[in-house]
Amino acid sequence: MACQGEASLLKDLYSEYKDSGFQVITVLLDGDPSYWANKYELTTPVLNDNSLAIWKVYGGNYIPLNFIIDQGMVIRYRKAGFYENDVRDLLAQLLQPR
Repeated sequence: MACQGEASLLKDLYSEYKDSGFQVITVLLDGDPSYWANKYELTTPVLNDNSLAIWKVYGGNYIPLNFIIDQGMVIRYRKAGFYENDVRDLLAQLLQPR
């Protein structure tokens, strides 16, 4: 899940790793996914979770909450906030940029 300040960072990470199978999915708890995608020029999916269905399963007490899930659907990273160095280190381990 991403907040406004993370949108450009996630966009950059996606551009760097997309050819290695990396995907970014933004889940909004409030608001319009189309508006968010247009405002931040996102080319990755933006989902509406206004009903909090996803949040009830994966959420916590903090927003933003970020996950990295590997190809086997194992959660490898789950942190409140966005720590770019941590994310980059893990992606370097899991994926090779092309």
